[in-house]
Amino acid sequence: MGEDGRLRRAERPQHSGGTGAAASAYATAPTPRRFFPGIEGLRGIAALLILFYHVGVYSGEVASSLWHQSGNPVGAAVLANAEVGLPVFFLLSGMLLYRPFVMATLTDTPPPATRPYLWRRALRIMPAFWVLAIFSLVLLARDSLHSPWDVVRPLLLLHIYQQDVLPPGMGQTWSLAVEVSFYLLLPLFAALCASWARRAVDTAARTRRALWILAAAAVLSVGWTVVSHLPRMGAYPFIYLWLPEYLVYFAAGMALATFSVCLQLRIRVWEPYRWLVAHPGASWLLAAAVFACACTPLGGPHTIDYPSVPQALLTKMWYLLISVLLVTPFTATTAEPRSRVHMVLASRPVQFCGRVSFGVFLWHLFVLDAYYAWGDTPQGTADFAPLLALVLLTSLAAATVSFYVVERPAMRLRPQLGRAPEARSTPVAAGTPTASPPKLS
Repeated sequence: MGEDGRLRRAERPQHSGGTGAAASAYATAPTPRRFFPGIEGLRGIAALLILFYHVGVYSGEVASSLWHQSGNPVGAAVLANAEVGLPVFFLLSGMLLYRPFVMATLTDTPPPATRPYLWRRALRIMPAFWVLAIFSLVLLARDSLHSPWDVVRPLLLLHIYQQDVLPPGMGQTWSLAVEVSFYLLLPLFAALCASWARRAVDTAARTRRALWILAAAAVLSVGWTVVSHLPRMGAYPFIYLWLPEYLVYFAAGMALATFSVCLQLRIRVWEPYRWLVAHPGASWLLAAAVFACACTPLGGPHTIDYPSVPQALLTKMWYLLISVLLVTPFTATTAEPRSRVHMVLASRPVQFCGRVSFGVFLWHLFVLDAYYAWGDTPQGTADFAPLLALVLLTSLAAATVSFYVVERPAMRLRPQLGRAPEARSTPVAAGTPTASPPKLS
């Protein structure tokens, strides 16, 4: 039967109701922790997709009426849909951060403490972000700084709550502000979700209640997208950059976290999810097929112009499907099957890209804006290949420095406020084989 068969046997559900023996054992047993190298590699791929998307936009390969770009009729569709890397990041955040909370809900154990959780989140993103922000504000946005608020606003990631104030060199950090909104609201949301779910006696009923809440959050997000894309709202209203617009991706990740916990606790789980976990190669082939469909006329116009309501909903559907299919195989808590997908994502080059992915995300747009601000090339007219090489190499270099000089030293401060794991990880059941985490020092 091979490794897929062994995975299916190892994760065959044994409990569909009651608190479950596995859940009871989890509540009393020590909780080992495990690092998922596949997810780390997936972060690297997502960061590179975002980089490709922005290089396509800044080189004129992707059409734009704002910059009077006609676009490349062949490559525009692929580059425009590379924006799916951002929903992948959102979905991963929802899955990884919500998982300990839903585990606590289903096993009657305490949830993660809020203060250490927020401390770790702040250390992970704010120091590296502040370095980028200072460089951008001083070197690229100096002419637009007219008051202290123009400096404080982006430093506090409040620049998505006012129209047209994204500073040059850090325009992509609107998504970081969305992430921070999710970080801040997650403990409260998880507590409310747990309070309602725990009114059910058996674990399966609790799971259904939790999933219904996530479904409601997804519906809210779709409704917000409809409102933000109405013609009367104009192009790119600032509410388009708020958390509700992208909540559907976080909710999908949180649903995957719920399925993952059920699989770990041997509670009956949605069969398509189990199948995708057991067949990672097929899941990725399906993701590639959906991506190919999104690149056809079925995906709508492949431009950066502000979409209509139907176009926005269609794009959200494509991105949601692609993201779920890419991430699902890496949510299992048993030893990762040695499929080709896992082997590629666990390879050293891809792991390195994942390790420095946050820096790549932060610095690539600074390089692009600096290229046009300090050079003689008109906006949107650079050749794609040379610009890609410049941005990729420069961003990787800056990201490497950021990781070793800023991010990793900052992460060593995690134990200063409550106990924190020594390496990036997520809980697994006692006795589960684990992969060795990378050293942070």
